[in-house]
Amino acid sequence: MPAKKPKILFCTPPEPERSGAHEAFSQGGSSFPSIGLLILAEIARKEGHEVCFRDFLNKHTCIDGAVSQMLALGVDVVSISSNTDSIFTAAKFAEEIKNRSGVTVFIGGPHVSAVPEETMRKCPAFDIGFIGESEETFREVLSSDMSLSSLAKIKGIMIRDGSGVISAGRRPFIEQLDDIPFPAWDLIEDFSIYKPAVTNYKKEPVFSLMTSRGCFGRCIFCDRGVFGNKVRMHSAGYVMSMIRKLRGSFGINEITFYDDNLVVDKTRLKEICERIKTEEKGLSWSCSARVDFVNEETLSMMKDAGCWQISFGVESGSQKILDSIQKGIKVEMVHKTAAVMKKLGLSMRGYFIIGNPGETVETLEETLKLILSVPMDDILVEYMTPYPGTEIYENISKYGVTKGGWSDLNSYDMNFVPHGMDERTLREYFAKYYKMFYLRPGVVLNYAKRLKSPAKMIGLGIKYLKFQSANRNV
Repeated sequence: MPAKKPKILFCTPPEPERSGAHEAFSQGGSSFPSIGLLILAEIARKEGHEVCFRDFLNKHTCIDGAVSQMLALGVDVVSISSNTDSIFTAAKFAEEIKNRSGVTVFIGGPHVSAVPEETMRKCPAFDIGFIGESEETFREVLSSDMSLSSLAKIKGIMIRDGSGVISAGRRPFIEQLDDIPFPAWDLIEDFSIYKPAVTNYKKEPVFSLMTSRGCFGRCIFCDRGVFGNKVRMHSAGYVMSMIRKLRGSFGINEITFYDDNLVVDKTRLKEICERIKTEEKGLSWSCSARVDFVNEETLSMMKDAGCWQISFGVESGSQKILDSIQKGIKVEMVHKTAAVMKKLGLSMRGYFIIGNPGETVETLEETLKLILSVPMDDILVEYMTPYPGTEIYENISKYGVTKGGWSDLNSYDMNFVPHGMDERTLREYFAKYYKMFYLRPGVVLNYAKRLKSPAKMIGLGIKYLKFQSANRNV
């Protein structure tokens, strides 16, 4: 009789301790499950494993509670996906798992992909680290006998050999994304906990999709270690099948596309838009794009297919800064795109970064001028953050100084100060951007119309005040 295959728990880390602006922002920000974990869960299920999924992060579960749930499930393997700011919480979770059971612990996600050897050395409770895209790697690991000699030959993982950590190297990127199975959405316990921030959706239930991988951009603040610089995409047919599944089986009425740039392939975009109009009438959706990849024709087509909001990475109103961070756009492109968005009645959301290398009071003022002059409906301002795997992280002394460690690397608490700038000035402008944009009468009225609920408006106001208060602390 063949041996029983290990039961696997796929999970996010327990909720890390948060403070300051990060805590305030997390209370009102977006929350969606790990698509990567759910895909791996489906792969493991197809390989004959019993699987389960728990989102300890978005369920706000503490470490002790997470371990108790893990023990109650009776699993043999725990597979965790972690970002940089939660990696040490994931490590503590793994330590407690080891203290109370003989369960094997896998770790994956963008952080370990960026700095695999350092992560494995600092976090000894992780048994195997998965580097980069893990679908084929995971299938190969599950098919192995899990011995050191077998694992040492598998590309895409980092393992322990007694005296240290070793790896057979990275695995090539997956070229045919349509070969990847749908995420195991049926393992989600509660769809209602997942949604964007309150102002970033129109219909409920709302859920997320990612239909491509990779980014051709060279921005110094972005880590492309997991998906690389080459853009690879699911076909329009695959995308429509995912949408059909989410609507038919789970009653989803709105999709948030989390692709870095949904509009990069105009032929595919056109087919998706045309098929949404004919096959999925009434679907509402939003996405992200670059200002240099859209025009009136493209935006009009997207609106006709149900798109209502597009987020753009503007980053700065200073051309000097845009060039220094290798963004690859011109300030005038932002103005041009915003004008077309307004003309068509599409909601525009602008992402901005403060504290860029080379930042001065003059460049900060240029960004403020842009924020107040461009007809945007929403903005999101973040601090420049040197995440592992980014160019700025690898050359930090060239660009500025950091404070704190991995756990402090989030975009809402300052952890990097560029040369020639000081913390107080950055904090003042961070608060000024939000205050001067959102407290304008026209923006307040727009929000009142969009929220349609006094309770939501009051709740958003409270979160805003907490956010501002947290950022006044120098």
